[in-house]
Amino acid sequence: MMRCFGARRARTDVVELLVRQGRLADVQLLNFFSAQLNREVAAAATETATAAAAAAAAAAATVTASAGAEAQTCGSRTRAWTDLDASTEAVRRLVNTESPVAWLKEVFGAGDEWSSSYLSAATAVATRASDGDAATLTATGVATAVGSGHSSTAAGAAAPALPKSIRVVLRLESSGGAATAAPQYVTASVPLDQPGVVERTLVQGVLQVRLSNAKATHHASLSAEQVASYQHTLTATAYSAILQRVEEVCALHATHTVRYDSLLIRNPATQMRLAQLACFRYGISCLTDYVVGDRHAADGDAAADLPAQLQLPLVESMTLNVYAERALLDGIDAAWEMVRDTPLVAAVPHRSNAAKKINYPYLSQLFHTPKYLLASSTGSMEEQAMTFLSPVLAQCGHHGGSGGGGDGAGVGDLLQRVMGLTAGSSYGGVRLAAPHVNLAGVTKALEEDIATLLNMMVSQKDKSEPNFVLCAAQYISEVFASLAVVYRCTAALNIDEEGRGHREWLMAQVFGSASAVRRRRILDDYTMARAASTVIQRSKSLDSYATHPIELMNATPRKAASSSTSSSATR
Repeated sequence: MMRCFGARRARTDVVELLVRQGRLADVQLLNFFSAQLNREVAAAATETATAAAAAAAAAAATVTASAGAEAQTCGSRTRAWTDLDASTEAVRRLVNTESPVAWLKEVFGAGDEWSSSYLSAATAVATRASDGDAATLTATGVATAVGSGHSSTAAGAAAPALPKSIRVVLRLESSGGAATAAPQYVTASVPLDQPGVVERTLVQGVLQVRLSNAKATHHASLSAEQVASYQHTLTATAYSAILQRVEEVCALHATHTVRYDSLLIRNPATQMRLAQLACFRYGISCLTDYVVGDRHAADGDAAADLPAQLQLPLVESMTLNVYAERALLDGIDAAWEMVRDTPLVAAVPHRSNAAKKINYPYLSQLFHTPKYLLASSTGSMEEQAMTFLSPVLAQCGHHGGSGGGGDGAGVGDLLQRVMGLTAGSSYGGVRLAAPHVNLAGVTKALEEDIATLLNMMVSQKDKSEPNFVLCAAQYISEVFASLAVVYRCTAALNIDEEGRGHREWLMAQVFGSASAVRRRRILDDYTMARAASTVIQRSKSLDSYATHPIELMNATPRKAASSSTSSSATR
């Protein structure tokens, strides 16, 4: 079940399956959230369940000596879960106790070495220094790393604050210059004190280093994709913690300010913005739970089929980060609309309870933090979308539809249905498998938007166009988050419809309507951008597009004489 269930206990990547084959592995989400909520309810009802499980695990670990390797694998996996939990708690603590950017040092590192998940396929490449030495690389291009500080300083003054080395992801090229079918990425450390480092620029916490045949040390134990997946997950956790803090400050502000009717929030716009902040956190929470998985998913015989280390899916984690980033930016805009007329200088005691402080300086620091540092890290997400999502989009439609290819195709389709894969008759016919009946409205809108997404991907001629890839990444992230919310709510309604299920249903209704609006806005922005690009490319001269609006308003129409002549002839 959950992360490893079905005939081969193989977890299907929801995003890749939807894009490549036009199918939905949504039953996996239902099984995952159902088991998760069932365990939470059982743990709340029985306090001794944890102790009994620990005793059973200790007894099972000492049954036979042949289980030593399996126990070692489980121990490694447990330590990996513990490390991830510790990093998650550290990120939340830094966001809540220090500043909105303090989490950067936990995710990207601080002190002597900074790192980044920036997969710079076009700006930084690495080659083997020699065939015999696989650990030494030669790097050329521009590498980017993120630090914990974000103060803009001159190059000379920033030298003491620079790290001794940076750990970045580089695209590995063969020494002979032969092109490979799929790009290979490696994680390497580049010391900054060497002749190969030509230029170092630190702006608002983002360090750009220009390399020219610089020496780098390859970290073979660190997979570039896994490093990026972990950083995506921790970054989404930081965004969720920031939104929680912003929601708390905005709620106190709304119940404190007289123009919002003091303790009663009767302003519909304020109610909507506070609900949006709560829905953003809810969506990130549901999506993060599914992408990260469950430590209790592998029990018994299933534990032997899982690797020792956590395997976070790269495309799904990237989709999670895309959604969390857009949610954070929209949440910042909503918070600004609520507090824009309020001085954000010092904390103010709440009028209902003087012990409660409204932390306005936290919002001020958040508003003054550069968005490229807080969210995009100088285009890393766009670069990763072009690198990893574009090949997946290029395969869209190759295996779509329900057409059979003999008995083999029928058996394959049957196995897919057993594993929980919902097959549509064609692109545009995908249906959710098992949503709750009380979510019919949200489900219908989501199915229509999934059909729109699939039809758009199939009809697109150039699937490597940057605008199309970025639009697809944002749209898929909204669809994926909505799927997670629908099945989280379905599991809650199946378990406890009157209590927890009712609260989840209210959140899912608000989330579904807001997500539908955001999906429509993404398509509208893409349509306008594509239309503008088409017009500009077909124009011979762009002088008219740079004309000032006042000059255009005062200009005489070009065909004024002909139009007046034709009107007089008609009379």
